[in-house]
Amino acid sequence: MSRFEKFTEKKFKSETKSLATITKGGLLNLNSAAMHNLVKDSQYAVLFYDRENSLVGIRFTNKATPESYKIRKYRDGRLGIFSMVAFLRYYEVEHPKTIAYTLEWDEEEKMSVIKLKEHDPKEENDFPEDDEQVPF
Repeated sequence: MSRFEKFTEKKFKSETKSLATITKGGLLNLNSAAMHNLVKDSQYAVLFYDRENSLVGIRFTNKATPESYKIRKYRDGRLGIFSMVAFLRYYEVEHPKTIAYTLEWDEEEKMSVIKLKEHDPKEENDFPEDDEQVPF
């Protein structure tokens, strides 16, 4: 009998922790926990930015407005994706790597928040440089 254990999890997954992954190409991917806990039945996302603290705010809504992004849902609504290329360019946010962030709820602002300066450094290099697919 071998002393080695076969590794079978190729990608970072979390069923309980809400994650938002920003790809190097500017897509924002929402995992199943984020979809279940924060997005719920919302169809759109409106983005906000706190320049001083490098925070991305996301307010999920069902109201289509000129500034809202349509959330494309996959895997029976367990994953959500939308492009935030224009947002990243406008605020000059450099994002050369695909990185997964914890998506937190800000009760005072009534929105979900990504802390761009706070992420697990090991998650930076978990994804291939050319991988634009959902990383979880």
